[in-house]
Amino acid sequence: MAIFTCHLYKKHKIMFAKETYTTRRNSLKKRGDRFLAILDNGESGDYADNTYHFRQGSTSLYFWDLPYAGLAIWISYCMDGIQPALCEKA
Repeated sequence: MAIFTCHLYKKHKIMFAKETYTTRRNSLKKRGDRFLAILDNGESGDYADNTYHFRQGSTSLYFWDLPYAGLAIWISYCMDGIQPALCEKA
């Protein structure tokens, strides 16, 4: 399973062990046979008096521990191993 991601954000504290995210991604792999595209939601506005940060969806956080809104993630199941990010290929 190849995962291509590219973001320019600072590192954050990892919530779970690496194996937890690997297990979650492997469960996705069992459901598909070629590729999977996941489009995460962007930030959603909230009223000014609300002090809590609103998150529309957390798909990228659940599967990849990437806490950033608006990510597009492409997974190719026919390629195994670590693949360079698209920004590294440019």
